[in-house]
Order: sequence, then structure tokens, then C-alpha cells
Amino acid sequence: AVVSTQSGHYGRASIRQVTMATPQSAAEIRKSFIDFFKDKYEHTEVHSSSVIPHDDPTLLFANAGMNQFKPIFLGTVDPNSDMAKWKRVVNSQKCIRAGGKHNDLDDVGKDVYHHTFFEMMGNWSFGDYFKVPPRDILSRDKPLRDITLRFITCPAV
Repeated sequence: AVVSTQSGHYGRASIRQVTMATPQSAAEIRKSFIDFFKDKYEHTEVHSSSVIPHDDPTLLFANAGMNQFKPIFLGTVDPNSDMAKWKRVVNSQKCIRAGGKHNDLDDVGKDVYHHTFFEMMGNWSFGDYFKVPPRDILSRDKPLRDITLRFITCPAV
């Protein structure tokens, strides 16, 4: 089997040959994925949050691996929490999709009892992506700055 490993976090993709004598269970695949990022890139393992978000009224179910990190992305994380200290994390989030933007109903059938349940594995970087702060990169590279500023709004560089 050929396994493709992509990591936008480190900006490179690699393909490696993997020989499997026997099929792996979901638990073995999950452990292998998590251990890879913990061992090679010093990620912190974050366990799956509940599939029913308790403190997010915008979601009926966790539908993506990033849901539990929403406070970090929105800048609302409590600066005194453990979450605020995370720089690199790896997780396997249990998810349910039943409609909306990521609608799987066409694949599983439209009725009152079908939904898609799966685990989404991810590796994340919070403020640890660039070796040089983005502000410094943009101030040194005018073409990159011009392209970037056409698509995003950011403080003046």
C-alpha cells in the first residue's frame, strides 16, 4: 500500500511505501497517526471532544476535527486555560454530519435515521507555523504582500 502524508503545517508532502502484513484496525491507524506527530514534531495529543458541543450553540454536532479549537481560531480562548498554551496539537475527533455545508446526505440517503459518523484526524499549529513572523515575511516580499493583501484584511505591515 502507498500512504500519502500531507502536512500543510510544515509545508511539504511526502509519499512513503508501507508494507502491511495484515490489515490494521481503526485503533491501530489512529495510534500510528497520533504517535507520528507526537514523536516526530512534538505535538500535544488532544482527545476527542464530545460529538455534541456543550458550549457552542452554533453547532448541533461536531462536524469537523477543528470544532474543539474554535476558541483559538476566533481569538476567544481564555488566556489562562491549557488551550491557550497549545502550539502544536494532534487529534482524532469523532464527528457526525447530517446536513449543512458539509452535507453527506446525498451519499447516505435522505431519511429520518441516516447520518455519517466518522473520526477526523488532524495535526494543528497555533502560532507556530512560520519560522519568521508573517508580518516580517510580508514586509520583506512586496509581490507576496500585494497578493496577500488582495485576499485578506490584516493590520498595516
